Amino acid sequence: MTCQPADAVFQFTWAATEKAAVKNAQAMKQIYVAPVSLAELRPMLDVRLRGSKSRGEARDKHASELAAALQREVSEELQKHPAPHYTVMGNPGANTLVLELAVTELNPASVPLSAAKLAASLALGPAGSAGGLAMRSAGNIATEGRLRAGTKGPTVYQYADNRSDKLTFYSIRDFRL
Repeated sequence: MTCQPADAVFQFTWAATEKAAVKNAQAMKQIYVAPVSLAELRPMLDVRLRGSKSRGEARDKHASELAAALQREVSEELQKHPAPHYTVMGNPGANTLVLELAVTELNPASVPLSAAKLAASLALGPAGSAGGLAMRSAGNIATEGRLRAGTKGPTVYQYADNRSDKLTFYSIRDFRL
């Protein structure tokens, strides 16, 4: 695998360099999106903050729903493409690309900290958010994925990405559970 350029879609990407494996994968016209794995889901950040235990329990309760929704959305987006390269399959096969996804980090935004951030920014201006509330209340999600040529074939592409809320003084998203 080789690291891709910095302007790639994801933070980290790797692509296979073995010509035969790449050519074999490019010849495949079917793709299967495997169930999203939560096996490597890290514990929540901010475990010392008040209320984070209940947020962690709520996150764990809804993580499987999020994983199923991610699998469904990726499959639907592949099917909706105006010029689809692949036929989305319901089961993997020997001549099918297999997209394996995993959620490795999931930290929901904290509604109480977001409210405190808003109050501080209204009372103190931009300096009110600088006290760490802005960073601690922001949520994030990290995902990883790999594309295999067939069910047992070599990995031809991998990515890792971590997305978080942009640093803002307040956002309506901060107040949704």
